Amino acid sequence: MTTDEIYKQLERNENVTIQLTGKEYKINKPFFISKSVQFKSDKKNLIIFETENFLSVFILSGKGNLTLNNINIDGKNVKATHFISSDSNGYSDHYNLTINNCSFQNFNRDNGCQAIFYAFKSMMADSIVVNNNSFINNNCNFFSMKDEKEDKGYYNAEKIIIRHNNFNSQTGSLLNIYRGGSDESTLGPDLTFSHNKLVNCNAADPLIILTGVQVSNIFSNNFSKCNPSSTLIFYKDLVRAKHGFERNILTNSGKIEKNVFVIEKGNTIK
Repeated sequence: MTTDEIYKQLERNENVTIQLTGKEYKINKPFFISKSVQFKSDKKNLIIFETENFLSVFILSGKGNLTLNNINIDGKNVKATHFISSDSNGYSDHYNLTINNCSFQNFNRDNGCQAIFYAFKSMMADSIVVNNNSFINNNCNFFSMKDEKEDKGYYNAEKIIIRHNNFNSQTGSLLNIYRGGSDESTLGPDLTFSHNKLVNCNAADPLIILTGVQVSNIFSNNFSKCNPSSTLIFYKDLVRAKHGFERNILTNSGKIEKNVFVIEKGNTIK
């Protein structure tokens, strides 16, 4: 399927599945997702995305439901600021994002790409699920959900699940989630970060920053040579929260800056 055919499929009213059969896609404007859309491939061939300097390759609008499945992605020619983002205009309708069994490599902020996924304020995801993927040799931030800085209890995603992924030789923040204020009437975000393997991942700031996250479970991960001389994970809470940090292996990796809401059990530090 060509790039022009993809745009035509996205203009249709019904939900679509788009099979990526090409080896290179030159994209001159974002793919707007306002319905259920699945992009898939066989993962055998490396697919190069090439863009000019616009906001995002994929933009999730209200009622958008995007799935990326079995795609082997080379981002060396991506100049868009984000690979995936929510709509910067903001919509009350929620969206969903699923990334499954994909590979991401060579995304670089020096070329223009600042983040794999970026959540703008005033939009909420019901779920963000990142499962069984590989992230190799990327120089950018990964999952950035930190724009709700008005401290009114707002946040960008209800449920965030990141599990069974490999992160290797990365430079940039891995996960930054912000929920400000002291309003206890909402229950999210709810984060699960489990069974991930991280090797040689480094950032100027803590690799994972959780501000005001109501529930988090970080367990059965293997961190090796990740932010070794600084902070690996930073927790900050203004209201009551529940954080589990269990059965993780930390080898030559940074410290955990925790608070009274973090319960540790069965971790191994080498």
